Amino acid sequence: MSFFWNSIATKHRKIMHNKKCSVEHCFRCMGKLQLMDEDVKSSVSFYQCTNCQSHYTLTVNKKLHDRWLMPITLVIYGVIFDKNPALRAVAIAQEFYLRDDIDLEKMITDIEQELEAPRQNLVDIFTFSYPNEAKLRVFLRQFIVELKRIKAHARN
Repeated sequence: MSFFWNSIATKHRKIMHNKKCSVEHCFRCMGKLQLMDEDVKSSVSFYQCTNCQSHYTLTVNKKLHDRWLMPITLVIYGVIFDKNPALRAVAIAQEFYLRDDIDLEKMITDIEQELEAPRQNLVDIFTFSYPNEAKLRVFLRQFIVELKRIKAHARN
């Protein structure tokens, strides 16, 4: 077997092992996850909840996590290069408040649920310049506080 095919076979075995060790249910509603797509070359699998339609990604050597365009991913994308993401929480909350293409209530609910009962490693979602799980969680908490403050102020 050539080196190329040996490498592909090894990656495929790792994906299969990772799937067996992974969470089999949706983080949000405990619905069943259905495999939607996978890329054996890059060792990535994509899942969707059959109940609430949440999307997930599973990569070799990482745990199951939200897929791009899920609410948490949209928020933390803005701090990929930041050493201290909490310093940008206010500005990013203001940016999201001004957007009309996002369900802010769903975003708040998803993030609060993740903060109350962590289900994924946030540092697995992107390749952060300064990966720090604790700092990302502090950032998300401050983001939510600020977003709620802005919404309350706008109502008055």
